Amino acid sequence: DGTTFGRQAFVGLSGDFGAINFGRQKSLTYVASESIDPFGVGLAGNMNRLFGTVTRRDNAATYVTPNMSGFSAAAQYSFGEVPGQNAANSISSLAGTYNAGPVFASIVYEKAKDAVGVKAADGEKTLVGGTFDFGMAKAHAAYELLKGGKAKTETKKNVWMIGATVPVGAGAILADYTRITNSKIADSNANQWALGYTYNLSKRTNLYTSYSQTKNDKLASVNAGGKGLTDKLFNVGIRHAF
Repeated sequence: DGTTFGRQAFVGLSGDFGAINFGRQKSLTYVASESIDPFGVGLAGNMNRLFGTVTRRDNAATYVTPNMSGFSAAAQYSFGEVPGQNAANSISSLAGTYNAGPVFASIVYEKAKDAVGVKAADGEKTLVGGTFDFGMAKAHAAYELLKGGKAKTETKKNVWMIGATVPVGAGAILADYTRITNSKIADSNANQWALGYTYNLSKRTNLYTSYSQTKNDKLASVNAGGKGLTDKLFNVGIRHAF
């Protein structure tokens, strides 16, 4: 995509104080969504196809606290590196997480500036979500509020997702429903539903397949090449974790 390093590339230190890293890193909203989303990364039902999540941040400084009885926090600042305009293209974010027993919960606030140093369109994000493992099934839920822009071009969108993971033998059935609504523009909402299945061949290798469909209102073009269109996505494959 034109970058020297397309994935993560960072250096840092970790210890009893936590961890601090500098470089190209995952955004805090993406870190949270990896744990919340039943489809995780790469499958057709990925909730980030509708949520306003940016995968990685360049020139970022990130600090993560130690785990304290399930609680942890993180802060991240991405430098915009615009000469003479320190705030331009910068992104700052804060996150809090609880992960213990059957419960995972996270809240993330992110604020992005545009090229002239004011709040970007969809630049203010508040993400709240989590999972609860009942044993026979795991429930997933997330909500995000997107705001930003100037007075005449101000954006305000609401995105939510509900989903489930149901273990079946050595595999699991995945399902979710995601919807985005735009309160500033009529007839510009969209929704996505998805269904998938994974089968574990070993602890590090699994087979997967998933299908999703995104349906747009007449003025929306989410995941599609034009307004009002329906997007369908299917994938199947084998995955090995190194």
